Amino acid sequence: MTKQLTLISPETYLSSTWSGGRTTQLCLLPVGASYAERNFDLRISSATVEIEESVFSDLRGYSRIIAPLEGSFDLQHPDRKGLQHFHLERYQLHAFDGREKTLCRGRGRDFNVIFRHGLDVKVMRLDPGEEPLALDLSAALAGAVLDKSGTTGADLTVSKAKKIYLFFPKATSFEVEGEAAEAPALTLWQFDPEQSRKKSQENTHDENLLRQENCEKNGEAKMPQSLMLCSKLSAPAYLIMMTACKDE
Repeated sequence: MTKQLTLISPETYLSSTWSGGRTTQLCLLPVGASYAERNFDLRISSATVEIEESVFSDLRGYSRIIAPLEGSFDLQHPDRKGLQHFHLERYQLHAFDGREKTLCRGRGRDFNVIFRHGLDVKVMRLDPGEEPLALDLSAALAGAVLDKSGTTGADLTVSKAKKIYLFFPKATSFEVEGEAAEAPALTLWQFDPEQSRKKSQENTHDENLLRQENCEKNGEAKMPQSLMLCSKLSAPAYLIMMTACKDE
């Protein structure tokens, strides 16, 4: 646990069965919503797929993003072009409409993000050995994410992003702004932008000038007002960002 990242207690995770295995619900928003009643905005979960061929639940009114964490999947569902087939290798992300009747072939475990139509939600995979993820908090709250080169990534733009999570499929060590942490497998962490803003404000004027000069000397983009670094990952992780929920 770090000042900016807080582990969502595994004691709050909910387990249930679905037609092809078991699901562990890591997060459901807004608080008090029900997955069964389909009155939620966002659901983050991980499920086992224990039979060779299964059909995903009907989630009309929602968009889905899925990735295999163990094994590989062959998905089949219709879109505007007709019946489409998708082969997903481990950790590969795939987005589709929840109303589509989706046939899955393959056993394993998956990572799921389900969100209501009309909400802007983005998921990004972070891989070990890559450059640290730089998140400009002032921009993120206004609607943008800086990619690894310091430029605004159009595919990661989130309007009025308020919820920021990190999901760790495997036990992982990582750093946030130089602060080391250990994440157990299959855990979800919530990023607290307020803590990063406070930390940025605590820096002296001279410290900020020195950091900006170092950025310019290294040919990097202009230093954001508040910066979160997630680096030295020992296993892949996923960043999830979304707009405010109805209760905010």
